[in-house]
Amino acid sequence: FSIELLFIKSISPDFFVNSMSTKQLLGHYSKITISLWLFFEWLMEIWLYRLYFVALELASGLSGTRLWISYIVGMLVAQTICYNLSLYLFR
Repeated sequence: FSIELLFIKSISPDFFVNSMSTKQLLGHYSKITISLWLFFEWLMEIWLYRLYFVALELASGLSGTRLWISYIVGMLVAQTICYNLSLYLFR
């Protein structure tokens, strides 16, 4: 997703310029709708991380401690790259 955003920014830098504030944007939705959406995103994130774990387990053939260490290191590296890329995109 971050790579796609980087591609969009390289094509059109004005794509990320938004005149609406977050308060105005969220003001159009009820608190129940926002809460349900956040809960849905939370469930999807848990499912996605579980999917990543199973894919690593099947692809690498690792088990036990080595599997967990490689999963955690992989997630930390990926999150660090995405975080820095997002900072660059929204600067």
